[in-house]
Amino acid sequence: MELQTLEGRSKRRHIYHAHHALPDTADGRDRLYRPRAAHWPRELPLQDFLPHARHIIDQGAEHVCTGVALAVTANYMLRRHRPYEPLYPVSARMLYEMARRYDGVTEPHEGSTARGAIKGWRKHGVCGEELWPFHEFDTDRALRPDRERDAKRRPVGAYWRVTKQRVDLLRAAIAEHGVVYVTTKVHEGWHNVGPDGRIPFRTDGKPGAHAVVLVGYDRHGFWLQNSKGEAWGRGGFGRLSDEDWVMHAQDAWVVELPEAR
Repeated sequence: MELQTLEGRSKRRHIYHAHHALPDTADGRDRLYRPRAAHWPRELPLQDFLPHARHIIDQGAEHVCTGVALAVTANYMLRRHRPYEPLYPVSARMLYEMARRYDGVTEPHEGSTARGAIKGWRKHGVCGEELWPFHEFDTDRALRPDRERDAKRRPVGAYWRVTKQRVDLLRAAIAEHGVVYVTTKVHEGWHNVGPDGRIPFRTDGKPGAHAVVLVGYDRHGFWLQNSKGEAWGRGGFGRLSDEDWVMHAQDAWVVELPEAR
């Protein structure tokens, strides 16, 4: 596709540059998600999630989507299961930096996997945003003692891999857990999202993969919260068709806090 303006060309480079969620490697120790209920709602529209939608981050051009999307997941779980404790928002920066540690990534500001981010949360917990705030291309990557102490207040319990091609299991997981943490390959449609949030389905152009959070579903597909700020899509949210997900899906995970078991 020929871009018409320098502004558009710069914007396109900026968006593509930020898509770098690495695929999880095969691991026989992964526990697979199985729904606890036999039936779930036919639809869970975006409107049901919006009261819980807070702290929509614009990740900019840095490869931190795995940390940002897991922070969205953690914030939702904390509000849902520990509503009377001021434990959110959590630090997307910490989740990303711990993902890099457990993925063995050595290059600054490089991408990471969803499993690496969850493993970091499992090993250390996650501190509050005020102790380790997100600043684009920040050089502060140290797990200081005060951050480590605070992070222990927010542990993760169990987590399961969702079979990515099973749309029915993804719907069940959203109905049961509220959100699903995923990575998916992106295409040109992600950069042409209108105010209704619909992501046009495309089969061409996969410059990278991106981590987002599935927050609802309807007959048209899945609603997701992105990390491109509130100006993207429908106030920061988009709708991905079932066909698009099945073709481009990379990984999907559900998590529980210890209190939820």
